[in-house]
Amino acid sequence: MGVAHNIVKKTSKPIIACISGTAAMCGEITTLPLVTELPNISLGCCGSGKWGKIMPNEVVMGIPAKGEYREYEFFKC
Repeated sequence: MGVAHNIVKKTSKPIIACISGTAAMCGEITTLPLVTELPNISLGCCGSGKWGKIMPNEVVMGIPAKGEYREYEFFKC
């Protein structure tokens, strides 16, 4: 929550999530941020818990390494 809040506060842009429920770790938080250069949030999929160790009550966020979102300050919550 703190990272998402810091991104919105710094960029003045909301995070608009694209959630499909499939390929969450692969597509929603890895591929989409790389292609769109925008952060994305995912609720996970059936493989997220088993392979990614994501708990049912957690969400995951992908932040692109390029563009305006690459700044380290976002992670200081």
